[in-house]
Amino acid sequence: MKMFEYSAIERLLITKRTAINDKFGTNYWGGKMDVIIKKSIQEIEEDVWNSIIKENSITKSHAFLLSVERSMSMVNKFWYFLFYEDNQLVGHASLFTHFVKMEDVIGNKQFEMFVEKMRKSLKNLFRIKVLGCGTPIATCSDEITIVDGYLDHDKIMEVLVKEMKKIACIEKVNFIMIRDFTSESAVDKKIFQSYGYKLVNVLPTSFVDIKWDTFEGYVNSFKSSTKAKIKRNRNKFFVEDIEVCIEDDFSMYTNEMICLYNNVYERAEEKFEKLNEDFFAEINRNLLERSKAIIVKKGSNIVAMELVLEDEEILRPLYVGIDYRYNESYKIYFNMIYQIIEMGISRGKKKVELGQTCYHPKKQAGAYVCKMHMYLRFRNDVINYIFGKFLHTLFSDYKDIK
Repeated sequence: MKMFEYSAIERLLITKRTAINDKFGTNYWGGKMDVIIKKSIQEIEEDVWNSIIKENSITKSHAFLLSVERSMSMVNKFWYFLFYEDNQLVGHASLFTHFVKMEDVIGNKQFEMFVEKMRKSLKNLFRIKVLGCGTPIATCSDEITIVDGYLDHDKIMEVLVKEMKKIACIEKVNFIMIRDFTSESAVDKKIFQSYGYKLVNVLPTSFVDIKWDTFEGYVNSFKSSTKAKIKRNRNKFFVEDIEVCIEDDFSMYTNEMICLYNNVYERAEEKFEKLNEDFFAEINRNLLERSKAIIVKKGSNIVAMELVLEDEEILRPLYVGIDYRYNESYKIYFNMIYQIIEMGISRGKKKVELGQTCYHPKKQAGAYVCKMHMYLRFRNDVINYIFGKFLHTLFSDYKDIK
């Protein structure tokens, strides 16, 4: 694997030991670990950032992070950490600030009712500023990369959490979070809890393991009742006036895509980030060879879309959009799931990740649930000591999803 050394200018900055507190975007001397912190991914060479990224990590790529940053920089701030040891890049991580409504991410009905009542007199109650390690886009994965063969994860994690705390204090955030981990994450996370972070459940993601050579083989793998339901749904979908296209270049559709996405967002019980049209345009521009859009047309109207990222072995649909006037009559949501699975089979993928929420129709289509969690703490040490122990209760609804 190719490793990168500091430039002469960066080495000069390190020898001066420029403190992170003075100015973000310069270098920081972290004892045995050298850390470079940038405020834009555009300040980092793409080849350098991507040099340690493993397979099936498209959401950690320079191009994906560039798309997120460019489309969301009006409301978010970003930082990018590069960890060096002996002049070699051994890890990196991305950070962001974000404003959230607590009820949108917690998903606890009693808490939502409480906040709704209190906001009648306290308009900004539980509208909080968060510093996160990850991205403001829910990618169902963490955004920490450590080079293969580097075993001292604690060294990187310790510098990361210390510098996150400094940024959190300067930005005056309410919470600090490190998101989102599955059981398959390669990052050693033990050190987070020693710095006051609490492990909390988040909405699980879901996968379909691809075991078939054809879509017909997939359908025939089910029991007769499920097989019949899939065929009924498909028959309602594939009628004369419905056309399905897979677009490599979907720049002409971004306006319709954001409108359809907003339909789904407004109906969602658990709301994550709110996207804008720029996000779809940036993904199309920066990930042209690895992003697709499934476009469903009824005559001249676009009635559904799915934004899809293509990893080496995994197909990752990110966002779906639906015109709900046609959803029931054409069984659009179910058929978008089938389209993704069919696409995964035809492209020889090992898995399709169907993501968070709406687990029942996904499980009916053969998906299984994969638990996820994150690490969360209050920025204030005293508040975190007193109330941190209760954080997991706010996310307790998620632990029983199977």
